[in-house]
Amino acid sequence: MPKKSIPLYLTLFSMLLASTRSVYSFSPSSGVTGANNWTQVNDSAFGLGVGDYERFSGEEAKELLVYDNQLYLGMEADNSFGARLWRSRDGVSTPASQSDWEEVSADNGGLPFGGSVTQNDHIDSLAEFNNYLYVSTGNRGDGGNDTEGTLLYRSATGDSASWVQVNNAGFGDTHNENFKDMIVFQGWLCGGTWNQTDGAEVWCSQDGTNWMQKNTSGFGSTVNIPANFIALHSFVFQNKLYFGVENYGADEQHNQNDVAKIFRTSDINGSSPVWEEVYSGMAGSLNADLLGELNGYLYIATSSPEGIIILRSLNGDDDPWTQVNLSGMNGNPNNTHTYNDSSVVIDDHLYVAVNNSVNGFGVWRTTGNLLDGNNLIDWEQFGPGGWSDSHNIYAGLVVFNDLLYAWTTNYQNGQQVRRADSLVLFHIYLPQVSQNAD
Repeated sequence: MPKKSIPLYLTLFSMLLASTRSVYSFSPSSGVTGANNWTQVNDSAFGLGVGDYERFSGEEAKELLVYDNQLYLGMEADNSFGARLWRSRDGVSTPASQSDWEEVSADNGGLPFGGSVTQNDHIDSLAEFNNYLYVSTGNRGDGGNDTEGTLLYRSATGDSASWVQVNNAGFGDTHNENFKDMIVFQGWLCGGTWNQTDGAEVWCSQDGTNWMQKNTSGFGSTVNIPANFIALHSFVFQNKLYFGVENYGADEQHNQNDVAKIFRTSDINGSSPVWEEVYSGMAGSLNADLLGELNGYLYIATSSPEGIIILRSLNGDDDPWTQVNLSGMNGNPNNTHTYNDSSVVIDDHLYVAVNNSVNGFGVWRTTGNLLDGNNLIDWEQFGPGGWSDSHNIYAGLVVFNDLLYAWTTNYQNGQQVRRADSLVLFHIYLPQVSQNAD
């Protein structure tokens, strides 16, 4: 039976979030409305390639991290620039314009980390570990023979010209083109690789310079090797390390059949940690983004033909994972999936930036409370699609000095940094019906 459609109720009001019980709190500004309360605080693409729209096609916002009281943003710039790392200037607590940012990855000759732009095509991951900032770069995915594998750098200060390479390229394998979503677990710094020849690999280090592989390539898959080809997302939940993995599915040539899987381990020590598969999605689920923990539940997101699916589990085991949203958030299949660093937990709410290439990404929030005795929970959307620019199709989220920031991908005008000066409820999510919304 077709789902009913009703007019979308638009309710605008500022929400002051209680700081007495939160990790983060907000100080809403007065007189701010839904259409303009997400302020852009940089020049698009940080001024690289201004006026040349073709330069922004396929170039993306990547990772976000707060390190030593400065906000860092990883960038995939135009191929002539390569991987770029920007940060808020020292002493700037609330960036407001391009002058509040500085680029810290290029050497005096303009090369990223002093290397080639092909080898250092984009920032893959950022992490803090043992008083160092770590940055991984991915190779250009053009099938060329002039790349040696992912590179990993670290710096105590994050300043230009302070970066030191701390791995052998590709960890000794040129097929390890990317090193994704670094995370600290049991005193190790770990990340996952993209390897379309041997399968995804997990590499970890206790000192940041000596690295060990901590899984069997492809997590031991013996069917359609390398079926599990990329470990894209990581999270620690109930003292276990989880990786969200993309599997080729039934047809290696078409990603529409790719399957989201999750593997976990309880002990990363030793030479052969034991990994177990705890989730496998439907064909076309693509990959599993580990969104975070809220009120004892682990939340994940996958794709589907009907749009993004969000599920949760109390223990992270293979049963049960319960879907807690309408597919597409509001029945809109253009709300497809999530991206790098797309979620944060603030004041007992989970915020998720959902990709939408038609109307622009949307930010959705939940307390995790069930509605009407079913498995759906209370989702609310904040701000219009793309935050007034429909070309903002992806976004990562981060909290910096008690304010929420988004780092957006925009193939038309270049990447944008947007700040939420207040949280304004723009769309109300009604779970019993489908809504014709952005």
